Amino acid sequence: MVKIIGKKIFLFLFLGMFLISFVSADIMVYKYHKPILELSLKEGGNLTADTNYYMTGVFIYSNQRDNGVQSPAADKVNITTNSTHKTINVEFFTNGSITGFSDAGGGKVNVVSYDHGLYTGDVVEISGTTNYDGTYTITWVDYDTFQITATYVSNETGTWKSYSIPSNAQYVQLYVNASDIQDANGNWIKDQNWWSGFYYGNGYTTNNITYNTLLTNSSSNRYHPELSTQLDDYIPSDFSKTEGRLMVSLTSGATYDLNDIATELKKSHSEDVYSISNSSFSILGNLVGSSDSSFEDSFVSLYIIGIYQGSGTGWVLNDSQVYLVGVRRASLKGTFNRCALQGITEMQLSGAHLTNSYIDSTSVINSLDNIAYSKEGITVTTHSGYHTWVVYPNLNAGTWKNINHINGYLYMSESHDFDDTYPNNTYEDLTFTDVVGSFDIYAYIYSGGRENIRFYNAVSNREGGIGVKIYSQKANGTSLLFYYKLNLTITDQDGNPISNADVKITDSKGTEYTSTTDTNGKASIWLKSFDFHALYRTYLITQTPTNNYNNFTLTISKTGYQDYNTPVYIDQQKDWTIALSPPSGGGGTVICDSVDLACSTGTRLISSKEYPYLNYKISPESDTTKGLLLNPYIIKTK
Repeated sequence: MVKIIGKKIFLFLFLGMFLISFVSADIMVYKYHKPILELSLKEGGNLTADTNYYMTGVFIYSNQRDNGVQSPAADKVNITTNSTHKTINVEFFTNGSITGFSDAGGGKVNVVSYDHGLYTGDVVEISGTTNYDGTYTITWVDYDTFQITATYVSNETGTWKSYSIPSNAQYVQLYVNASDIQDANGNWIKDQNWWSGFYYGNGYTTNNITYNTLLTNSSSNRYHPELSTQLDDYIPSDFSKTEGRLMVSLTSGATYDLNDIATELKKSHSEDVYSISNSSFSILGNLVGSSDSSFEDSFVSLYIIGIYQGSGTGWVLNDSQVYLVGVRRASLKGTFNRCALQGITEMQLSGAHLTNSYIDSTSVINSLDNIAYSKEGITVTTHSGYHTWVVYPNLNAGTWKNINHINGYLYMSESHDFDDTYPNNTYEDLTFTDVVGSFDIYAYIYSGGRENIRFYNAVSNREGGIGVKIYSQKANGTSLLFYYKLNLTITDQDGNPISNADVKITDSKGTEYTSTTDTNGKASIWLKSFDFHALYRTYLITQTPTNNYNNFTLTISKTGYQDYNTPVYIDQQKDWTIALSPPSGGGGTVICDSVDLACSTGTRLISSKEYPYLNYKISPESDTTKGLLLNPYIIKTK
């Protein structure tokens, strides 16, 4: 396997109608061929009498009508109802030419049909031959050959027709209107609410769609390259818009890179929807993996249009860029290290493990069903009033940590009840920067959710502090509890660490937190600083805590040193170094943060929320500012 470094990859995801699979090196390229629609009238029904109905149709993969695999649009057909026949039956099929037959042995015959688009299990009717006319269930051989069970007689030609819904396709969705669906030049009239219902339960039979009450139109946003305009700005001018959406599937337990994928695409008759050079790779389609395969590469740029979902093991990308556009939702699975994920799309990341990466989206960032993998070291930027969405977190179901939210708030949909006390917490080290609106966190708690949800080191640059919106269906309501870490380093006057010093912190309500310094003189304690409580089925939108547990009192004791006592106010993580004085007195007790300061003398009056109305000596000496505390750069003298 040859690695291509520094590639620029453009993945534009679309699929056609009948699912074609092409296999080489265990990679399959799927596409659906364009269906052919046949219409007939049926007695009864409630369509408008004496009305000409026009329609086309599209094969759809799964139920992802907006983003999944789609076929090209069928050629337009139409039929006129009358006073007694106001139901339209729609049949669909694909067909092709047969250019040869050959003996495959064992009572099997290979049928040669260029770019046939059939798949194992499809049923075909062969006609126009001397020896092979009949109905067969086929086995896929390659993209130009399928196999039937028959006795080989001789080579000849013929045709085939298939009424099967393509393998992996679930239905045909119709685009129907009682006036023409094309303009005078034969161009599709796009972006209309002409899509019919599409589930089998809405009148579909095996192959015969009873089009009666199905003119219950749904959204026009189908992201179909022919019938909507959502993709027009993203498809390269030399790409075809009449091939539907493709899917490239990595099918076995192996690792693939771009070279492997490009090699297989060249065999699949997909040249109108991809291009490749030494520095770029472009495709209208999807890239998915099986449960034991993966796509791995580094230093690549992926420009993806039309992707819906990455399944299985997913992608393993390092130091790369993925740009997603032109879809309603993109689902990425796999591991992304030091990557940038960008695009005009809604990103579903429940199966993505991201570290030290950057996400920029003009829509919602989703982590659906639960947080499938930990998210760490991520910057998430959203636009146009969208937000980050974390849904149904559960114990051991992943974490949302070390994440910077820019512009968009964090929406939490909570339905599981579990103890998220540290270290089993979900949310930690969250920052909210320039979030639009009146809150940074929106928590929606279902009846099965938690009464207490804990945040560890969550901070906002919002004036007045972090803002919340809470709605709880719990009978006792729900509280959001905010904890911040106090990291202490205890030394003597010469800077030597003091081990086994007793640390006690008492909050304003009398709750005590205790710890003991380690051999490096360090102790870390999570302090609950404030909380917000929402009553049962009552919206709470506020920046004012329900309970404020500040000010804390910090006491440090160690035999052979003077006890140390001081008030502490904490609304973000603080790193302090404290030098204890010997019992004989003299000297001062020094409090510094992690910044290297020359703790000299100089006195001023401190008047702030942290140390109200107390006289302290402050470092540096040259600072003569009165009544202001800049972080806790303080020397307190006994």
